[in-house]
Amino acid sequence: MEANTSIWREYRYKLSKMVKEVYICEVCNFAYNNKKLAEKCQDWCNKHKSCNLEITKSSIGELK
Repeated sequence: MEANTSIWREYRYKLSKMVKEVYICEVCNFAYNNKKLAEKCQDWCNKHKSCNLEITKSSIGELK
């Protein structure tokens, strides 16, 4: 039983290190590690009704 508990703790620790805050542009749903980039993307999307490749190349993916 003790072995299972230590494996669980190790797994939980690794999982918690993988989870990070992600910021989403609410217009195009691109995700960013940086809040300022997400805000910049959202401002651009609202103003131009399009995406900016210079901004979106910094995204970590698209929320679907």
